[in-house]
Amino acid sequence: MKISYLLMIAAMFSQAQVSLAEYQAPDSLLNPKQTLTIGTGKYSADSTDDSAVFQRAIDDVHESGGGRVVIPAGDYQLIEVNLKSDVHLLFQSGVTIRPFTQVKKGKNRNVFNLGMKDAVKNVSVVGPEDRVTFDCSAIGDEDEFRAVCMNDCNNFRIANLTINDNFTKFSSITLGWGGVEDGKAKVARNGLIENITADKAHYGYGAIQAHSGESIVFRNTKSTGGVGVRLETGSGKLLESGIGGLFDITVEDVTSINGQGALMFQPHTIEHGNVVARNIHSDGSEFCVYIAKPYVSKKKLGEDTTQKAGSFRSIKVDGVKAIYRDGPIVTRSVHFECYPVELHKKIVRVDNGTQPGFRGPSIAAVANMRPDMNVSITHIEAIGFKYRPDTLTPNDLYHGKITNLSRPKGKDSIETRKKTEQRIRRKK
Repeated sequence: MKISYLLMIAAMFSQAQVSLAEYQAPDSLLNPKQTLTIGTGKYSADSTDDSAVFQRAIDDVHESGGGRVVIPAGDYQLIEVNLKSDVHLLFQSGVTIRPFTQVKKGKNRNVFNLGMKDAVKNVSVVGPEDRVTFDCSAIGDEDEFRAVCMNDCNNFRIANLTINDNFTKFSSITLGWGGVEDGKAKVARNGLIENITADKAHYGYGAIQAHSGESIVFRNTKSTGGVGVRLETGSGKLLESGIGGLFDITVEDVTSINGQGALMFQPHTIEHGNVVARNIHSDGSEFCVYIAKPYVSKKKLGEDTTQKAGSFRSIKVDGVKAIYRDGPIVTRSVHFECYPVELHKKIVRVDNGTQPGFRGPSIAAVANMRPDMNVSITHIEAIGFKYRPDTLTPNDLYHGKITNLSRPKGKDSIETRKKTEQRIRRKK
C-alpha cells in the first residue's frame, strides 16, 4: 500500500513538471508540511455526507502551512467543499464522488470550490491515471451542477476527472468571475486543466466553460454532448463590468462526440486576448470548431444597452478533424440557417426536458461566423460532409424557413428512449 501510494505521488509530480501552462508545482505539494488521509482518525468518512470531513482535513492542512489530503478508494458524497491555499487533494484509484443531494435541491451545487469566497493559490485536485469518477445519476436535467468551480485562483492544477453527468445545467468545470478589485478582475490564473471527460453533458454546457482566465492550458478534454471547451463569457455581472476576459489561453487535444462542438468561441461584449489551439476532433457533432455570431445579450444587459459585440485579439487553430454523422444530434432552431438545404429533411422535432427540442445531423467541420476577427484555422480534415465547405461562413447560411418538421418514430423516438432509461433505473 505504501509503495503504491509513493508511485502515485511520483507519477503526479512527473505529470505536473511537463506542463505547457504557467502552472508550477508548488513547494506545498513537493515538500508538504502535513499529509492527511481521509478515513483515518478524526477524518473518518461515513458515505452519507462527507463534506464536513473533507473540509476539516483541508482546513487543518492549510493551517499547518500546506500539504496533501489523500483520498483512498471508496464512495464519497460531497457538496460545497472549499479548497484553501497550498492544499492538494490527491485521489487514489477506485474513488467515486457523488454530489450530496439533500441540500439546495435544483439549484447551484458545486462539489469543489476554488477561490469562490476568498482568493486561493497553489492548489490542485488530481486523480490517478485511471481517473476519479463523479457519479451524477441521482441528479437530473433540472439540477445545476459543477464538479469544480473557480473564480479567484492562482497556480492550480485540475487533472484526471471523469464526470458521468446526467444532462445537468452548467459545465462540469467552470472558470467564472469573482468581481473586480483595484481595477483588476478576480479570475483564475496560471492553471493547467487536463485529462477531463464528461459523459451525457447538456447541449448548452459541456465539459469545460471558461468565462474568464489568464495563462491557462486546457489539455486532453473529451465531452459526449455539449461542448468540450467552451470559451464563452456569459456571466451577466462580468458583462456589466466589462473587466475580465480570456487571455493567453492554450487548448490541446479536445474531442466532441454527439455534441454541439469540440471548441467554441463566443466573446459576447468582452475584448479577449489570444487563443492557440491544436488537435481538435469531433465525431457526430454539429461542428468541430464553432466561432459564434456577434451577440449582445439584452436580457443580461438591458434593452437600452449601448455595449457592442466583443472579440478575440487572435484565434489560431491547427489540426481539425471532423466526422459527419446522420445523428440524431441535439440541435436548436438558431442553427437551422447553418444546415444546407439537402439536410433539412433530416431535422426532426422532439420533446426532451431542458435540452433543445430538435435533432439533426452534423453541419460542418468549422463554422466561422466572425470573419471580422483575426482567425487562422489550418489543416482541416472534414470526413463525410457532402454539402458544406470545410469552413462555414456567413455567406453560406440558408435564409429561408424549414417547415413541417417531423417527429422521430420507433427506436429513435424520445418516448422510447425515456422508457428504456426507466427500465434501466428500475434494474439498478
